[in-house]
Amino acid sequence: MNAPFALNIQEVRAASCVFEIYMAGDINDAKRELAKIASELGACWSVDSTEYIYSGGRELGFVVRTINYPRFPKPISELEEEAVTTAKKLMKKLGQGSCSVVGPEETVWLTRRKEDTQ
Repeated sequence: MNAPFALNIQEVRAASCVFEIYMAGDINDAKRELAKIASELGACWSVDSTEYIYSGGRELGFVVRTINYPRFPKPISELEEEAVTTAKKLMKKLGQGSCSVVGPEETVWLTRRKEDTQ
């Protein structure tokens, strides 16, 4: 019987980078949309539920995370572009007015609320 794994463990490295999308909304709807987006881009995302507590109340949401996976490394600029594009798609699909994309160098706040875009 052939074992599925080699005896030796190989190390593969890439520049570390994490991008996270913070958004309110239904996590199950987000997961369905992320599955479509991942198939289109060849991407991989992890998704965690979260709760946002702020001065005006609270709401449920999620955090979407991607890393520079050494098996399929990408330039950091490409990962950032994919994260922002994915956030915009999720905003539209889930009917969200804003979200944040947090990267290693900066945070991008996306909004489509009329009071923020004037």
